[in-house]
Amino acid sequence: MSNRRKPTGPTPDPGARRAQSLELIDKILHGTPEGKVDPAISENLRRHMAANPGEPDRALLNHFRDQVPGFDGVFPEDLK
Repeated sequence: MSNRRKPTGPTPDPGARRAQSLELIDKILHGTPEGKVDPAISENLRRHMAANPGEPDRALLNHFRDQVPGFDGVFPEDLK
């Protein structure tokens, strides 16, 4: 049984979600002013990017599923 919460409020614009995902992906792949990211984490994200071309948001979601224990996130449209 899943403990997923049903989304509340309006469904986010997929274009805005993809743009935000690209910003996060850039930080994961290239590090931040605070430091570099573990190469294994960057490689995992690159693998998801290759498996989801043109869908950076889905690549990032799948990356989080791999990296965050217990993470069970979904997109609202996937619940329909």
